[in-house]
Amino acid sequence: MPKKRAFLICPVRGVSPEASRMVVSILESNGFKVHWPPRDTQQNAKGLDICSQNMEAIRKAKMVFVIWDGKSEGCLFDLGVAFALNKRLCRISTPQETEGKSFQNVMRDWEYVTATDKFNLRALADTAAHHMRLVEKDPAHGHGMSRRDVGRDSVGLLCPTRNCEWQHGVPEDEDSSTKNQRVETEE
Repeated sequence: MPKKRAFLICPVRGVSPEASRMVVSILESNGFKVHWPPRDTQQNAKGLDICSQNMEAIRKAKMVFVIWDGKSEGCLFDLGVAFALNKRLCRISTPQETEGKSFQNVMRDWEYVTATDKFNLRALADTAAHHMRLVEKDPAHGHGMSRRDVGRDSVGLLCPTRNCEWQHGVPEDEDSSTKNQRVETEE
């Protein structure tokens, strides 16, 4: 079965790529062919060329995943392209939603209206965000692993750690008795 094409919107300059590299590993382990700008876009090109390369990759993608720190202007540009091309969106890590109008709230609403995939994207995004936070705390998390080291987590997703015991939908500081219900989306 061919892999689904995806684009990972993420900051490139001024950040360590380790956290987003972990996200790419998780997405690719779960059947996506990911365009990851730090790896797949010629970052030494002129700004317009970088934007054009990303626009073409977003056009080819079926799905767009987002890691946004609230600062990256490149992420905002790529989000605008994805919005204009009516792409499905799944947030992995974005700033907290606000009371009033904000770009974070737009992404939340956009993600809700485009959630039409049978694959449990929320669980996948939660897995990616969890391991991204682990890499941010300890950059050595996941280093030197091969495909043999990949295991299934509590909901059957492939994780970059063999014995992932993290429970999806449970904030890392809560126990499983407060686990949130997830609804699998339908295509």
